[in-house]
Amino acid sequence: MGNIIRSGLPPLTESLFWTMNQAYRVETELSEKQGDVVLVDRYIYTPITFQYLFLRGEGATLDDVSDYISKPFGIPLPEPDISLVLTAPINTLKERFRKREGRDMSPNEQQLTEQALEVYKQLGERFKNYFLLDSNRPVDEIYRETEQKIKERGII
Repeated sequence: MGNIIRSGLPPLTESLFWTMNQAYRVETELSEKQGDVVLVDRYIYTPITFQYLFLRGEGATLDDVSDYISKPFGIPLPEPDISLVLTAPINTLKERFRKREGRDMSPNEQQLTEQALEVYKQLGERFKNYFLLDSNRPVDEIYRETEQKIKERGII
């Protein structure tokens, strides 16, 4: 997969570790915060997205991976009151990557990122209270849209 950081574990084993990590976070960090406003970076959507991209060659569907990571052993992890997923066009993401990593994306990384953007869109059909926000705008515009979405959901 080019320069994408992978553990070296087989894809199914790695996906099981991702699921274990999410369950651990919920059981040890999030469960005690019920009723509070909690911001979680990458909750279940990034593991679902990337594990699906790595497991689809083994025959896994997006529904399979979504179910397994969001409901390990059939036990649903808490569904957020709102999920805001920031995206941007691939050229913007490539520029941000270059600034952050000090190098260009490899062709494989670009292809995987483009595929991930498509999966993030598909997840909006699967999860309620899930919104994609275009982050290719000034920060105050993104903030205003975020605040509006949070208010619409009655969170603040």
